[in-house]
Amino acid sequence: MQVYKIGALLRRARTEKKLSITDMCEGICSKQMANLIETEQRISHWKMIDTLFSRIGEKTPFRIMAMTKEDAEKYILETKIRERISSGNAEIKEFLDEYRIGKMTKLEEQFFKFYSIVYENRNFDKNDWAVTEFTEALKFTIPNYDIKESFPKQTLLSNMELVILNNIARQQYNCGEKKAGFSLMKKLYEYTKSYWISVQENVKTQVMILFNLEDWSDEEPVLWNSALKMTEEGIELCLKYNKLTYFPYHLFAKGYYLAKLGDKEQGKKVLQDSLMMITKMFDPNFAKNNIPNLNKNFNFDFAITYFS
Repeated sequence: MQVYKIGALLRRARTEKKLSITDMCEGICSKQMANLIETEQRISHWKMIDTLFSRIGEKTPFRIMAMTKEDAEKYILETKIRERISSGNAEIKEFLDEYRIGKMTKLEEQFFKFYSIVYENRNFDKNDWAVTEFTEALKFTIPNYDIKESFPKQTLLSNMELVILNNIARQQYNCGEKKAGFSLMKKLYEYTKSYWISVQENVKTQVMILFNLEDWSDEEPVLWNSALKMTEEGIELCLKYNKLTYFPYHLFAKGYYLAKLGDKEQGKKVLQDSLMMITKMFDPNFAKNNIPNLNKNFNFDFAITYFS
């Protein structure tokens, strides 16, 4: 049986997908450095290896990653930060303070800056400020990024870069630049369909992108049918790849668009299930905040006390 080291695995995955080493390492490291890594002549920092694998749409094989104790601690902190944010909890300052101890690489600085912005914005509503700051975070690895051009020109993007772009689009939309935000989100969705991104890696960002597009399609009746199809796609991804945090929100959107498109009976059933799940598991105020509009718009008879 042939045994591969981590650099050889990177090279094998990249060449099988016919992806350029220049596209893979752009903004991350030099082509010479990437070549040394791929040919096992250089053991590089874990964050760089992780980002290179992410650029070619592959999960990093951490089981064979060379990591120091400090590296492992940073990796664990990143996992805790992501998990807390994905659960809707923005109280990550304790983790960020621990993460910033010691010298950080450029890629760690990008991670730290991005989640520091997320913390500030979610806790203190700094929407306009966040657009500019997210753009600066993206420039750590895409220095020529111009928000006016919406989507980066480079071919390959890491998961971190996709997450930052997702947040730029969200902030644009929330700050009134709805056309720009929707356009960027659509381009992100199209990017996730790239042949070189493995399904397991794709799902990390696609469930978020789909939810945003579903939510924003409400104002355009011509988009309701496509939004309903997106809810089905989002639900399937959540169930198949265990992204259960997002599942009830895609379910809620499905019920909403079923009702919008005239199937109020089925829409009501789906909405009831999703309201119960979200309120009990993630957001205790979700039913209270949404039921008045649902009852008004669709003549439903949901009782807030039922979901308490």
